[in-house]
Amino acid sequence: DAHQRPGDDTTPKSAFIDDDDAMGADDLLPQRPGGEYNASVTGEEALEAAGARLVFVSALSDAALPEVDLLYLGGGFPETQAETLSRNTSLLESVREAARAGLPIYAECGGLVYLSRSVSYRGRRFPMAGVLDAEIEVEERPQGHGYAEVIVDRENPFFAPGTRLRGHEFHYSRVTAGESVENLVLDVRRGTGSQGRRDGLSTANVLATWVHLHALGTPEWAPSLVDRAVKFRDEGRGIHTTNHYGSAQK
Repeated sequence: DAHQRPGDDTTPKSAFIDDDDAMGADDLLPQRPGGEYNASVTGEEALEAAGARLVFVSALSDAALPEVDLLYLGGGFPETQAETLSRNTSLLESVREAARAGLPIYAECGGLVYLSRSVSYRGRRFPMAGVLDAEIEVEERPQGHGYAEVIVDRENPFFAPGTRLRGHEFHYSRVTAGESVENLVLDVRRGTGSQGRRDGLSTANVLATWVHLHALGTPEWAPSLVDRAVKFRDEGRGIHTTNHYGSAQK
């Protein structure tokens, strides 16, 4: 179930979709003694240190986004739970409408897959959120694996041109079609990316990349996400709860 961490109502709230079962990461990521995954803890801590109050969401079971100012979709392998994810049409629609309303959304790897039109896996095609005009195909061999370094060279919601981002890639998926691949905002200096040494699908207030950023290696990451959340909240652009996902508390 989604749960909310303590904080006052003036703190920007970020929905954190990094459902371990939904992203298929149980056997692939090292765990800390308390059952927390090393890959996600650093991001959580960085966002909280930057001033965010996290509200966790299950992509498998939650029906709609809670009242938040930012959506962060972490990585993993959603294709392993693609049928269940695609059946949760209410959350897919909630995310889609949130994007249309201008909610800032940042997605990494499996999060990119979730935002696509569909993912094809083992001969079956599963509809996803449709925020990005992109089709995803899952291959038998890794399509990106290793350290990654990219430079922002086009406008996007979160990073200024010239920003250098560092992290890693590990994905069996690739983008095969869609207009979103025509607006790639990252120049890949190390790694695979999406197409032609490019990565970073961006539209409106959305940015999705194959790169799992290292929060400490890219200190701009968490403050950039929180700054965008604050701007969204202060502009009063939230939508009432009757429109599926709600608005940030003021």
